[in-house]
Amino acid sequence: MYRLKELLRRFAQNSDYGKKLWTFLVKMKQIVHNDRNFRRLPRNMTVAQFIEQLNRKGCRYVILRWFEDLPHVEYGGDIDLLVHDDDAAILDSILTWSPRKGGIPCDVYSVSGLPSYSFKEIAYYPPVVAQQLLERSAEHESGAKVPSENDYFYSLVFHALYHKGYESGLSEDGIQAPKVSDPGHDFQTVLAEMAKKQGVAVDINMKALDALLEEKGWKPTLDMLEKLGQDNEWCAKLANDILKDMPEVPGLAVFIIREAAASPADEQKVKEELEKHGFQLIRSKKLNGYEKQHAAQQLRGGNWGEKSSVLSGGLPATFVAAIDLDPIEPSIELKNKYPLLDNRRIADVKKDMREKFFKNIIHSSDSARQAAHYLETVMPDEMNEVLDAARKKLAKGQNAPAGVLLEKTMH
Repeated sequence: MYRLKELLRRFAQNSDYGKKLWTFLVKMKQIVHNDRNFRRLPRNMTVAQFIEQLNRKGCRYVILRWFEDLPHVEYGGDIDLLVHDDDAAILDSILTWSPRKGGIPCDVYSVSGLPSYSFKEIAYYPPVVAQQLLERSAEHESGAKVPSENDYFYSLVFHALYHKGYESGLSEDGIQAPKVSDPGHDFQTVLAEMAKKQGVAVDINMKALDALLEEKGWKPTLDMLEKLGQDNEWCAKLANDILKDMPEVPGLAVFIIREAAASPADEQKVKEELEKHGFQLIRSKKLNGYEKQHAAQQLRGGNWGEKSSVLSGGLPATFVAAIDLDPIEPSIELKNKYPLLDNRRIADVKKDMREKFFKNIIHSSDSARQAAHYLETVMPDEMNEVLDAARKKLAKGQNAPAGVLLEKTMH
């Protein structure tokens, strides 16, 4: 199947008809995925049979929560599963999308957030954390694979804080009343009991639990918080708290050239396209093996789709810091889609590059402050040097002394 998609992509690159066909197929795929709310167990399959099939086929999975009474699932309930990327096909061979043919709903998420296995187009948990959940899984008395006791506590805290947010019914600081009185599950009591059993001394409120997950390496990255924050006020607040401490150099942007365009010729084409769209290049850096993996884990919600789609441009390969001396205010439509976007040219250049390569060969920061965060994350030793160079270019372009501009951009 992948080979067929690659042949179609190449056909699209070299033919107007191929381009039209490719665009049609992509739109159809998006429509199908958007119409699918969740998978279901076949009506003639019991939960016990489902578990038996997963285990017999060697599927790497965990049932994430509320599994205490398995194989019984209460009326109206569902099953939430995390699955290894390479074993997602096993779930597809068992479950059905059809409400008519299906019974108990199943929400299934893969480690990296494959298409139709993602949450808001990102991984459900940070991929490193998700992989560890699978590797440390335990066997429930029903035979199902579930998180270890320790992982269950932290994964449920994560779910309450970052998937539910204020809808979890938890108090933000332990003083203010919760914003929701009936969250569906009593997270306050459940988490308090689990913390006591695990010997974890923590106040059961959102701020204290967020600090705990940060300490334990479970807190979402900025990119993940921003994505979740599009309809989660708590996550948006956390993301803003991170960004507000970042220096802001107006017009600064970071572009990440992905592996599919990592050849010298393709990389040069990308850089020329950036300059054509009005960006002045400041610094370009080929990422080494460690930097690639670190960037992949920390940026883009951990989801680079390198295994999942012919559209994917693969992992990060090259960082390019650039500045636009004359940013353009994004349209309302773009702002609705990308709330942090502060320069329309960023969206324009990515769109043009994807149409030329028929792949998502470039990723970028959305705002100047986010660009600074990207630099801090992947190029911490070079961050200040890059920011200073950006300020000098901006000051020169505005005919202002660099020191004056520096004072403005540091607040």
